[in-house]
Amino acid sequence: MRPYLSIKTLSLSHLTAKQHLLMAISRDVSLLPPLAYSLTSCRKAWQLIHGDIANVKLYGPRPLKETIASFVNESALEGDGTLLESLTTARASEYLLCSLWCMVSLYLSYSILDSLMVRWIVKYSILAAIVRMFAMSLIIITLELILLASLSPKGDYYLHTWVLISCVLTGAYIWQSYITSNLNYGVRMGEREAQGSQHNYLKFSKKRTIDLYNITVFCVVPVGLASFITMIGLLRNLVIQRLDVEQLARMLRPLAQEGKPSEW
Repeated sequence: MRPYLSIKTLSLSHLTAKQHLLMAISRDVSLLPPLAYSLTSCRKAWQLIHGDIANVKLYGPRPLKETIASFVNESALEGDGTLLESLTTARASEYLLCSLWCMVSLYLSYSILDSLMVRWIVKYSILAAIVRMFAMSLIIITLELILLASLSPKGDYYLHTWVLISCVLTGAYIWQSYITSNLNYGVRMGEREAQGSQHNYLKFSKKRTIDLYNITVFCVVPVGLASFITMIGLLRNLVIQRLDVEQLARMLRPLAQEGKPSEW
């Protein structure tokens, strides 16, 4: 981590304040989609937590025909807080998990572009590096919007989409780590070696390597932690949904036993 910070500091020292601002804007524009969807997911989770609790309706004893009809009527489909709706709609915890994966995507996007920025500043001119940074940000945004439009066309549930986006960005992070591995940081002694004068420099080597430590700590660990939290949250929802189904079965069983064929 220290060599990377040294490389970044040395490369950014050649930029003026205006160039640094343009570079930061070109890099951070890719963070807008995950940030926007994270806030949207938190807002939906808040609405579900504070809106559905007061509107949950359970069915009392009634003829089987009326019970079945009340499950499939238009008011149930429009979201009146019925038991059937609670079995088919997403829960607040799923939107919170979606917000978590948006943050993972935001972190991976920032890390990828930040590392590529250092390489491009050293290898190309400042203007060329800014153009490449902005183009790479647009590529990431386009990819995210295409996946969201394809896998979440209704725009009401996109947890699975952001999990896939994070997996794609994980592969991109590994590719970026390999591409930027040939940029090395060194220290050259000056002419007055007796006085200990030193000059820092950056150079490219011909050999590229895969830094497993860097990939594990800064990529695999955040994604793995988010995956573990998601697994716990979805297992919790699965247990709750099974309890709801058992409640529905217990409610319909006596009605089915009392019902007659003529009632149908």
